[in-house]
Amino acid sequence: MITYQWEPLGKALREPNINDLLLAHWYELAVHKDDPRMQLDPDYELMYNAEKVGMFKVWTARDRAMNDLLVGYIAFWIRPHVHYKTVRTAVEDLFFMSPNYRKGLVGYKLWATVIPALKEHGVHRIVTHSKLHFEKDRGGLAKVFQRLGFEPMDMLYSRML
Repeated sequence: MITYQWEPLGKALREPNINDLLLAHWYELAVHKDDPRMQLDPDYELMYNAEKVGMFKVWTARDRAMNDLLVGYIAFWIRPHVHYKTVRTAVEDLFFMSPNYRKGLVGYKLWATVIPALKEHGVHRIVTHSKLHFEKDRGGLAKVFQRLGFEPMDMLYSRML
């Protein structure tokens, strides 16, 4: 049985498999991996400080049958939008589902359960993204997000200098 819940960042970062998940996530989805500046190096202090004031939250998926093994996560930056100050906006920073749990509805439920949880947290709008190379390789997540009520919004571009 998979459970979905908010967790303090510190709890997630103490998990025995967290480094494996973060490295798998980086390896699979990071852009510009060949640039030495783009090696995985999270600013946990910034995240902890933002979490203390309610501006950063982590939603997790755990497998109860496997001793509550952490199998997926979504991290959000939450604050009023800079252009719409009355619109509390959750901007997805990153999300990942362990490859062994990508069958069935586990990943879909990760998103489906966080939507009402964000609403309870006072969020009015969610902004997320999906990597284009993931779409090229595996068909992407557009249909999943649209099924959850998201609308396509922007295309992001990146260039290293």
